[in-house]
Amino acid sequence: MSFKKSTWIIGPALLGITLVVAGCGGGSSHAPGEPAGGDGGSPGPSAATLSGTAAIGAAIRTGTVTAACSDGSGFTETVTTNANGSWSGQVAGTALPCVLTVTGGTPPVTLRSYASQAGTVNVTPITDMVLALATGSADGGWVANPANWPDTATVATRKTELLSAMSDAGFALPGGDPFTRPLVIGDDWDQVLDALQDAIDDDPDTADYDALLARVKDGQLATFPAAPDGGPSDPEPPEPGAELLNQRNGVAVVRDGHLWAMEQPFIETFGATTAKRQIRANNFGADNVIQDTTPFAGEELVWAQINVAHGTLGTQLCDGTTGVVLMTVDSSATPAVYKTWTATDCELDVDYHFGNGATEGRLISATLSNDRDADTVTLSDGQFRLFIHTGKEGPMPELSGDVREILMVDSGTREIRSGYFERGKPLEDGSHPDHYIDFGVSPGSANPAVGSYPCGSSSVSVSLSMGWVTTGGPLFKFQTSNGGACTVTVEQSAGRKYVGSYTATLIGPGFDAFGSGLTPGDTELPEAERTLQVHGLFRNFTTQTFHADNQGNEGPLGGETRGVTLTIDDGNTHFEAGETFLLASEESSNGHNGYFYRRFSELRSPDDQLRMVWSGIPMAVGSYACNDDVGGLKPTMSLSTPANVPYGVTYTQSGLQQLTEGASCSLNVTSVDDGLVTGTYIATLVARNIAPVLPGEDASITVSGEFRYPNTGL
Repeated sequence: MSFKKSTWIIGPALLGITLVVAGCGGGSSHAPGEPAGGDGGSPGPSAATLSGTAAIGAAIRTGTVTAACSDGSGFTETVTTNANGSWSGQVAGTALPCVLTVTGGTPPVTLRSYASQAGTVNVTPITDMVLALATGSADGGWVANPANWPDTATVATRKTELLSAMSDAGFALPGGDPFTRPLVIGDDWDQVLDALQDAIDDDPDTADYDALLARVKDGQLATFPAAPDGGPSDPEPPEPGAELLNQRNGVAVVRDGHLWAMEQPFIETFGATTAKRQIRANNFGADNVIQDTTPFAGEELVWAQINVAHGTLGTQLCDGTTGVVLMTVDSSATPAVYKTWTATDCELDVDYHFGNGATEGRLISATLSNDRDADTVTLSDGQFRLFIHTGKEGPMPELSGDVREILMVDSGTREIRSGYFERGKPLEDGSHPDHYIDFGVSPGSANPAVGSYPCGSSSVSVSLSMGWVTTGGPLFKFQTSNGGACTVTVEQSAGRKYVGSYTATLIGPGFDAFGSGLTPGDTELPEAERTLQVHGLFRNFTTQTFHADNQGNEGPLGGETRGVTLTIDDGNTHFEAGETFLLASEESSNGHNGYFYRRFSELRSPDDQLRMVWSGIPMAVGSYACNDDVGGLKPTMSLSTPANVPYGVTYTQSGLQQLTEGASCSLNVTSVDDGLVTGTYIATLVARNIAPVLPGEDASITVSGEFRYPNTGL
């Protein structure tokens, strides 16, 4: 097994170490090669993901990152840097290379970088100077015309020249490529950026960065300002009690004045309710690359874990349920050597706790020994936190195709800080995937008319739940019934489907609230600190298009497959003409009734299933039209979609099955032999009474295909 800063290969030895940690140590089964706090999804083959950090030493926060790609395209969505300068976006796989530009943000700067392939690409003064040197331009005027772009070889040559000039000027440059090595605020490359700014400030011949950039673009590298004496200074230890996690979730530890602040904490689901709660955060990203490469006791820190006694506030000392554990790796050894460091003595202070999974506190001090040698280390400070939820930054967007509800926090609480949340989307704030934020809006009726409805009338309500999911959903609820208020406005209605907006004041529970979700040991906040002011948008369906696999063709029925093919002959907002889906037969199919399903792996349950239901099918060879009476049977078919929009041929009213206007179907049963019924069909399916809320008011699709499913003789 080997370990490199750019590649991490996980083997049985590391997994064994992970699984045997116990007592003060933990016992987490989360594999170090698996990113915590996310679903690990990846873009399809036609997309390329670019991600990195924008920084000048300090992180560039809330800056806009744009991509100008060689084919004239750019990012598929708006890309903004977070509080750590990190960003991520997708471009078409065929669009590379791309020039990246960060603008605005805090501090407000304009810097450029260059991506020749998918993966990590940072945007810093170093990448900006390389491109200025490669193009002879400091203002980026060349970006608009790809014909004027430097090629990858030229960028590499100019990068070598710039780094050589910086080295000659006394800068201590770390290993790795400043364009593509993961950059974390505070690491060695980030310290070079700090030193660069110090050098500019110290040089009387360089007014500012723009002045340096103007010289660099002209190739005046011999005049590069000298590095500050002594190079990057030793880090200043944080002040006791200082915020170490930038108001995020995770674990932070401090040794010899250096801070490792690790987000995306991992916690075992069982750890939410058992005697101890285990909070762990990894010092590596989704690509298994160490983020903060600063040596820890001469090695690299892999992860840190804090264990606290469940439901106990105040001081906790190391014992069977309380402790501190870390893992380091010496990647220079062959094979790599992993060490598990366990606290022999520690003091923690827990100042916030909820049964819903939230925990927050400080690591006052800890002494740790490892399982390999007699070395010990001392941690002087630290912090741990689960769960602060911070939504996406920026103005609240309109409802996109696959989003049914959006909630914008206007005034938050300790746990629900700010930003906006999209219902059904994975949390993007570093929280554990088993910890949920779920919110809902009810206009008080299954068929609401256009108008405004206040809470307290009928069943009008707005609520937000959070925490570990139980049989009834997340336990801790912010809701109007705790003393808040709301107005729900239905702006567009088509009977059972509707679109609207809302404003609400939501109150979190106190111990006197029935069904509050609070448990003994929870911190009860004053009402002012558990009051949410929110507004948002909602609808009870979506408008995204669902696509078949295999370039839109999941194949003919063929062979002995049991199910139905669904070819979209005439599509609409939900289906694209020409695509063919393959739906598998369910065991309950019996001839007269056929049940078929297909799941979309990219969608979240329960909104991930396409299901077709047939009923009243005559079990005899022949052709049949839907809703025609054939010996007491009236054939029909329907299609339920992940969009929560049902398509069908008929509807039942007052006990009678009737043909929907504009709908039709015909079935050609070719065989009912060997316990199977087979044939072909064609149908126009209509989403009845829903057209007014669909794009273009197109509420029908025309489909055709083959079928083969069981005939059990029922």
